[in-house]
Amino acid sequence: MVGWGAIESPVKSYVRKDANGNDIVINVTQPGHPLHPGYVIRHVEVHGDQSIIHNDGEGLGLLQAPISPFRSTINDQWIDQSKQIINRVSKPGGQQ
Repeated sequence: MVGWGAIESPVKSYVRKDANGNDIVINVTQPGHPLHPGYVIRHVEVHGDQSIIHNDGEGLGLLQAPISPFRSTINDQWIDQSKQIINRVSKPGGQQ
């Protein structure tokens, strides 16, 4: 059930291992999602005490089209979320 004013955006998520045995998350948009068809792959690269979250994806949804005024917003939407995740796990008691 979707609340008042909310948009249903179905996504299937998969966790896999990369060539080095590190976890990666693959989010695949499903029919009904405004960015369908599309996917995002998220993986973390660790160098000593520094972590970098990589977000790579592609899609053919109209909102991501070169003519869309929303393209930059959609493409940059992972930046703040990634920063929040890194800040949360960097604090004492956070998940590593």
